[in-house]
Amino acid sequence: MKVDKGSITTFDAWWAGLLLSFKQEGADATSFLTSISFVCWGIWKERCNAVFKFKPVDIHFAINRVRETIFEFRNLSVYNPHRMSPSCAGSSTAPEHWTAPPMGIFKINCDGSFK
Repeated sequence: MKVDKGSITTFDAWWAGLLLSFKQEGADATSFLTSISFVCWGIWKERCNAVFKFKPVDIHFAINRVRETIFEFRNLSVYNPHRMSPSCAGSSTAPEHWTAPPMGIFKINCDGSFK
């Protein structure tokens, strides 16, 4: 795949072009786009650490962290159901569709990450 650097003006234009090129080529892009997503996320995290925490960017650390994250993601039970632990093998109790909370109740969803 060739990338015309002059045609990239914004991230969303680049991403849309990337998706379109895979669609036109008829390629199975899931694995590649997953990797690209993790690379972009890694760049974003390094940028935020540099800007907000004044940490110097260690490109080798950042690359290794992205590689480890991709490896870990690909080895999750979602991609390999045979590695699922017995406690996770049961049926899911999560609802299939989101339902609004009762009137007068506010629902706040958030996620987090811990080291």
